[in-house]
Amino acid sequence: MVEENKIREMTLFIQKYSDFVSSESPSTIIFKEELFLCDIDTSIINSIPAIEGMVSTDFFINGEKYNDVHSVSDLKEQTSDTYRMKKDSLEIITKINKKLYFSNTEQSNCYLFLNLENFFYVMKRLDWVCKKHKMNIFLLLGTGPRFESPFLNICPYKDKDGITYEKIDEFIIDQYKKFNKIYSAIYDDVKLKDFWEYPITWKNDLYNEGYDRVSEELLSTFVRIVCNKNLKSRKYIIRGHKTIIMEITPFSISKDKQKLIGELFDFILDADKHQDKLQILRNTMTIYLDTNSDTKIFVEKIEEILKSVNFSFNLYIQDEIELFLGQKNKLLQEFISTARKVEDLTNTLITQFRTVILSLLGTIFLSLLNNINSSKTSAILNLVFLSYIIYFIVNFILIFYQKKQKEALLVSLKNYTEELGVIGDAKDNNLSYDGLKEKYVDESLSIYDKYRIMMLIGLVVLIIAFSLLYMINRFSFFPDIKTVIKNVIGY
Repeated sequence: MVEENKIREMTLFIQKYSDFVSSESPSTIIFKEELFLCDIDTSIINSIPAIEGMVSTDFFINGEKYNDVHSVSDLKEQTSDTYRMKKDSLEIITKINKKLYFSNTEQSNCYLFLNLENFFYVMKRLDWVCKKHKMNIFLLLGTGPRFESPFLNICPYKDKDGITYEKIDEFIIDQYKKFNKIYSAIYDDVKLKDFWEYPITWKNDLYNEGYDRVSEELLSTFVRIVCNKNLKSRKYIIRGHKTIIMEITPFSISKDKQKLIGELFDFILDADKHQDKLQILRNTMTIYLDTNSDTKIFVEKIEEILKSVNFSFNLYIQDEIELFLGQKNKLLQEFISTARKVEDLTNTLITQFRTVILSLLGTIFLSLLNNINSSKTSAILNLVFLSYIIYFIVNFILIFYQKKQKEALLVSLKNYTEELGVIGDAKDNNLSYDGLKEKYVDESLSIYDKYRIMMLIGLVVLIIAFSLLYMINRFSFFPDIKTVIKNVIGY
């Protein structure tokens, strides 16, 4: 843990000698100073606060590293007083451990940078330790207003006490995950690697000025998602009515224009219609932008692009509604037609039943025309019985397999429903296959099934009865039954 007054001293040192900074990583600031050995007393290293574990220094004399020298006093001891007379080249590399800036807090996702450019240079190397909390970036040389988005806070280090270490809204995280799922499905498992590639990270909720580099990143991440191909070097191909190349170039994007970029991204942030909306946006951008466009041209045209996108989508919705109603009417007609076909099957069963009854009456009438005991009449009756046994069996088989015809009608109807796409979706129970079948077809199917079962049972009874009559008449089986029949009909 480092005392606050020591941190303040180190901050003042870094700010004062920032011109000597040669590079910066997420965890360290590296100072590089070149001078003559005789000028060591004027080195900035003499002003650096002594903080244990925070500062490390390497000395190179004439290009050779002195491993035993870690401070100015060590160097003076090795050279005695002769250093004042020596013109040897001296290079001093000083590393400051920035992690100790946050040793007094338990908050994660905190990083310190000299300025915004240094942050962007190493941004992809920053570890988002806790994915549920915002990233907080503090700028030692920052003097402007604060930047705030759903994922990111950027502010001057002097204003750090005004930052609350917030959690990212769960709805926003769910949106990110949902979009990544859509993005992956469309682009063959390509996903946004982290929040840095998500445009909402760079969408300034405060919409204040002074963060041109951040607004560039907002536009860059947005175009990277919209484009058909990333050419690298911040150039992107977009195909629509024509093919254009969009280049992200330094340009001041006002807070109003930033807001419009955010609205364009919100437009395509749609799980159900992302692909359609993306195509509308691409087509519109290629209409309004030049074959070779940059940030300036895009910003100048963005209002027209947004208006045209919304207008085109409204037309698209109207066309979808008309298509939906047309498909709905076709589907209803198909179900009604199927219900009628099932009714026709039922009527066929009834007709067959009537034919069987009339045949029975004809047989009884024929048996009464002559003496049933005569051998000629008996032979004719045997032939009639056998004919009707065969006739009933054939009818039984036809009616039994008539179920396949009903099933074929239902399969055909279900396939037709599925071909209509969203109409057959179970999300709308009133227009799903099961819902429409229950409403328009099930009652006719129930009536058909009842008549079919009755016919099958009736035919089984008739087949058994006529088989008995044939055996009684032909082989004189069951004489008691024959006596009863004679008594019933009056012979």
